[in-house]
Amino acid sequence: MQGAPGTVIDRKARKVGVRWRQPARRRSGDEHRDVVAIDRGRLEEPADDGAGVRGRAGVGHLAGGAGGDVLADRLVHVAEGAAVESYARLGRIDLPMMAEWLGRSESQVESDLTGWAYKDPANGEWSLKNVYLSGNIAKKLKEAEAAARHNPAFQKNVEDLKRVLPPRKSAGQIHVRARSPFVKAEQYVQFMQHLGVNGAVRHDDITGAWLIDSPHIVDPVKAGTWGVGEKSAADLLHGLLNNKPPVVWGKDPDGNRVVNEAATQLARAKAKEIEDEFGKWIFSDPDRAKQIEDSFNDTVGAFIEGEWDGSHLTLPGMNINITLLPHQKNAIWRAIVTGNLLLAHEVGLGKTFIMAAIAMERKRLGLATNQMFVVPNHLLSQWASEFKALYPSAKLLALESDQINSKNRRTLMERVKSGRFDAIIVTPEAYKKMPMSNDIVEAKLREITEKIENTIREAKKSKGDNKNFVAKLESVLESIRGKMEVMLNDPAKDAGAKFDELGIDSIYVDEAHEYRNLWSMTQMGDISGVGLEGNQKTFDMLLKTDYLNEKTNGRGIVFATGTPIANSISELYSMQRYLQPKTLAEAGVASFDDWANTFGEAVTDIEVDPTGSGFRSKTRFKEFRNTIALSKIFRQVADVKYADDPDVGLDKVRPKLRDGKLNAIQIMPRDRKSTRLNSS
Repeated sequence: MQGAPGTVIDRKARKVGVRWRQPARRRSGDEHRDVVAIDRGRLEEPADDGAGVRGRAGVGHLAGGAGGDVLADRLVHVAEGAAVESYARLGRIDLPMMAEWLGRSESQVESDLTGWAYKDPANGEWSLKNVYLSGNIAKKLKEAEAAARHNPAFQKNVEDLKRVLPPRKSAGQIHVRARSPFVKAEQYVQFMQHLGVNGAVRHDDITGAWLIDSPHIVDPVKAGTWGVGEKSAADLLHGLLNNKPPVVWGKDPDGNRVVNEAATQLARAKAKEIEDEFGKWIFSDPDRAKQIEDSFNDTVGAFIEGEWDGSHLTLPGMNINITLLPHQKNAIWRAIVTGNLLLAHEVGLGKTFIMAAIAMERKRLGLATNQMFVVPNHLLSQWASEFKALYPSAKLLALESDQINSKNRRTLMERVKSGRFDAIIVTPEAYKKMPMSNDIVEAKLREITEKIENTIREAKKSKGDNKNFVAKLESVLESIRGKMEVMLNDPAKDAGAKFDELGIDSIYVDEAHEYRNLWSMTQMGDISGVGLEGNQKTFDMLLKTDYLNEKTNGRGIVFATGTPIANSISELYSMQRYLQPKTLAEAGVASFDDWANTFGEAVTDIEVDPTGSGFRSKTRFKEFRNTIALSKIFRQVADVKYADDPDVGLDKVRPKLRDGKLNAIQIMPRDRKSTRLNSS
């Protein structure tokens, strides 16, 4: 981004969805005067200059317009306004400060807040209305009801939570199959008995796998009806529970082990009959139907989207000549009050300015102290330029990968660790050169290893046919150990502080779709549309996001991408795993297999094989199920915007299409070009 403001910057401002007015003239070369320049290891850091910005304010003072106390511009006479103002100043609701503004006692202010803010019995803190009355409403309602039994003051919480509780899904509105995690193990046992088989069924929360222990026939007639060939009813049900289509093996004339296609198709047809029978059986008993409804509505269907209005934000320190659009301010406010965020905005909607403003507001409010931006290599200087265009007085440190070497790594890492910068902007390669310390990596390895080894032990103790499952887990364990070994012995890990020693408490990742290929434990690796192999880059990101989620309680990560899903259903899960692991656990879909069995539909089709000489069966994820519930869970963390959304308002900055649509225009080539085309 080069040239004087009002030329190239003006065009860029229009592209990202802001209105730009000519700023105060600055001396040539001043555009990056607060960006630390790195030249042959020498660091230069100029002095601050607040020209052309909105009044800067510390935590105790919020400026409005060109300066002055905001209360002079936006009088706060009511509790609602005071609550929002308190959050805008301090990042929390502060009753003593509000009491001083309103000239009332704290108890009076608390009474005045009724209906506008709520005291959360789970942590004793006050939350704004749109924060408290969104998210996992079923969980909050249970907590409020328990608190109200001892303290009547929480009865208002109960009443208002009941008012926004998501409409209860009935049996006919819930997509359930013989593997859905919101169906209890005892209900699967009952279905086994319906098939003439008995045994113990249990669910492994780590892998999402269902295990059948000691299956045995109790009704030979029924069991015979639901089995086929060498595949018993229990075998076929076990495959259904784990989304594993049955395969029957045989030998060719040479004694080689091959798939018996005819027997396999018969087994899959019988498995389909069992699946259809489960769909009829599960809701045939009213008590069982109610249990399924309760389980679904208390977990997967318990969430409500929030509504976020950032129109009150003044954004101290921002360039007074830039006016952000409503959707940008709304996203900024959302990140301040809720935490982790995925900016799933269509290209050209101004994600760069949103992330820069989030970082500066978090810094000002004391919600973050040391923040890092991870941006594509070719956009490093452009990011710094746009950040400075929005916040001219921001102090930035921009680092490329080749600048982090054995010669100056220690010095650079100390600069990063100092916390004196408003933002540290790095490329993905530079980000990877700031690994987690060995202690963190080894602790994560122990955690994963213990969980997998425990699952293996339990699987081996059971008397069901779990040999393939155990072999898969052992392979996964070996793969994880290999990834960890690479990280522990990475030659790039030379002297200098590690990521967890730098004091980083927020990361902002542009083009976050580059991290979609995240490893996850699954039994569905053979299903097309499941891409969970992962790589070192995404595993490194997972370690860092897990660390930040624990450190900040899910308030330190912002991802941005216009394409959160491109190639496979698993990419959506990967984004959720980075940003909302606790929410996935609350919904009962923490493992990929549980998530996919709730929201995905795998279909097996017969198709021509690649050689064209025969046919093969292929299982693919073709569509989403329970989509309303999935959307509400995803949108707990995802801010989804399109150019034609009403609050985006790009009709004000984008030219209108003729006739309101794209029109193809044919242009005949000139004679010379026509001759050249014909000759080729």
